[in-house]
This record gives sequence, C-alpha cells and structure tokens, in this order.
Amino acid sequence: MKKIFVYINKNKYIILLIILYTFLFLQMQNVVLYDDDFDVIYPVYQTQDLTNKINYIFSKMNYFWFEWSGRLVGHFIVTGGLSLFGIQFFRILNPIFIFLLSFYISKIILIYKKEDLKKILFYVSLLFCTSNIFLLRETFYWTYGGILYVWSFAILTIILYIICFYKKNNMKIPLIKKIIISILIFIITFTLEQYSFILICIFGYFLLKSIINKKINCNYLYFLLITILLFMISYFAPGNLAHKQILVNDFNEFTTKINIFEKMFSKYETIISCLCKSSFLGLQFVITSSLILLKNKKINLFMIVGNLAIILDKFFNLFPSIPISIDNDSLFFDFTFFNVIYVVFFSLYLASYIYIVYKYLNTKLSALMILAIASSVLPIICIRYIGFRYFFPINIILLIIFVYSIQDIKHRINIYE
Repeated sequence: MKKIFVYINKNKYIILLIILYTFLFLQMQNVVLYDDDFDVIYPVYQTQDLTNKINYIFSKMNYFWFEWSGRLVGHFIVTGGLSLFGIQFFRILNPIFIFLLSFYISKIILIYKKEDLKKILFYVSLLFCTSNIFLLRETFYWTYGGILYVWSFAILTIILYIICFYKKNNMKIPLIKKIIISILIFIITFTLEQYSFILICIFGYFLLKSIINKKINCNYLYFLLITILLFMISYFAPGNLAHKQILVNDFNEFTTKINIFEKMFSKYETIISCLCKSSFLGLQFVITSSLILLKNKKINLFMIVGNLAIILDKFFNLFPSIPISIDNDSLFFDFTFFNVIYVVFFSLYLASYIYIVYKYLNTKLSALMILAIASSVLPIICIRYIGFRYFFPINIILLIIFVYSIQDIKHRINIYE
C-alpha cells in the first residue's frame, strides 16, 4: 500500500492531467451543432455521396472567398470536417488542440522560469477548463468558434514558443523550423484576422529590438513581411470587400443615431467591463498584482483600491449600471457621471497593472505579453459586434502572466503543494 501512495505522489500531476482531459473528452461528447455550424454542414436531405460532399465543400469555399471573408482555411476545416465526418471530428480533435494550447503555453512559461512541466501544464489546463462559462461556450464548446479561435491560437503559441526559445538561447532558427513557421503563419492568416494582427505586432517588436541593438535579424523581417503579405491577401479577399460594404452601410445607418466619439467610447467601456467585471479575468488581475507586489515588497495604493473594488463588486454588485452582457445594445453608452468615473478609474487600474507587470516580472516576457494584449484588443474596438470569443487571446495572455507570477513567488509562499 505504501508503494502505491509513493507512486501516486510521485506521478500525481500526470494522474491529474489524465483525469482532467478524460473529463474534458467526455464533456466534448455532449457538444452539438450550433448557430453557424448549420450553415456549412452538408445537407442531410442530399445524396450522401463522397463526390457530392467534396463538390459541396469547394462550392462553399467559392462562396466564402467571393461573398463572405478570407478565412479560407478556417472555413475549409469547419465545412470539410462537419460535412465528411460530422460533429464527432470536433468532439475528438478539440481536446487534443486544447492540450496542445496548454502544453505550449506551459513551454513558453518554462523558457523564462524553470519548473516541472507536468505541474505547470496541469494548472494551465485547469485554469482553461474553469474559465468564464460564456467564453467557453463560444470557444471550447462550439465547433466554429473552437476551430477559429482555439485551434488557430494553439498554432500561434507553437510559433511564439519556437521564436522565444531560439531568441532566449541566442540560437539561429534552423531552415526546417522557418518552413514550419511559414506554413503555420499561412494557416493563421487565412483563419482569423485578429491573430494575424497579433503576429504582425510580435514580429515587428522583435525586429525593432534587433534594429535598436544594431543587429538586424533577417528572420524577423522575413516573418513580418510574409505575415503582412498573407494578411493583406486575406483581408482584401473579394468576400471581405463585399462583406465590408454591408458593414459600411450598417455603420452609416448606425452613425446617424450616435456620433463616432460616443461609439468608440461605448466600445471601450464594453471592453473595460468585460475585463474587470468578469469573475475569471477580474480575479486574475487581483491575484497576479497582489503576488507581484508581495514578492517585491511594494505597496501600490491604486492597485489595492482597484483590487478591493473588483472583489466587492463580485459580492455586492457595486457597479449595477455597468453591463457585462455583450450584444449590439451595449454600443450605446450612458454618459452619466458615475459611468465615466468607472471607465476612467479602471483604465488607470489596468494601466497600473501593466506597469507593475512590466517593472517587476521578467522584462522580456512581460513586454511581449503586454504587446500581445494591446494587439488583440485594438481590432475589437474597430468592429461593431463584440463576442466573448474575441477576448480568448486576452484570456490566454493573462493566464501566462498569472501562472508565471505564481511560479515567480512560489519559493516565498507555498502555493502549489
């Protein structure tokens, strides 16, 4: 019996990972077709012939490219997967991509902070699976959202890991890795524009740093140029231009009811609300900032007041006039004194959070994460409809900072064991 307990204690994180992903896999078996999934799956009333299905898939790609958007790879995977294999293909593959995403996030953290991979992987996976339920509904448990947002970000983390690993170790990226990165960039740029923008900002950041250090890195220049090129091809696809005209018409109608300043401010308020009133993201801010300040023996009164406000809001709903629901109605912002004070206060709170993350955590990692947050938020301000899934990259980036900050202080406070 003692040997059994010794074995369990020695391999506890492996056992916990197996239990967690088994539970996740079982949960995935309850995922059903939802929303846009019905628009792309091969109709059941047509002849169930492989040739007809393939023709249907390519006809759909023709429609997407010329009439809807340049997300050709994402649409192809969703349409092809559902039409050829049904919902079961997503139920099986989605846990695998969630694991890959968690794995490479853990590897990125371990580049800058040495620790047991299994331990970090378990906590990252656990935090993912216990995220905001609305966010999970639009990503983990929806075929279209899962493929466009989760699968493509798993690919993005692979790129980020390779780049960070070779940069951290001052090593040249091998040719085979450059080819792999180029292929992965192609997949991302033709899957989701928001992630393409993140890549452009990250490669631009690395290139700028190499120029400042008077050692221009041609790899970053190549990756930046190819990402911009592919992004432009995807963005200016005929379908995007046609779709854009519809949005322009909607925007013109919209601006007759609300001026552009009010529109942008209301969109910004929605983002602030989603970040600070969301239990999962808000508590990440509170715990991370508290741990960082505790480790460095610093006192930041503004952060303390902000943390208390977030915590009290969870129990007493201090800000009832600030909605967290995301829909088109939230575009209209109530310019009351209280609401304006709320937006200004939490804008300063988030600015303080970014400051202490940059100042007290690993400078290279924190600068990269802050850049990624900014580049993932900017596209949200420029679109009319805001879905919880648009906050998925912010959730991941904050998760990296969150786990890293816990790991950074674990020798002072017994966090894990």
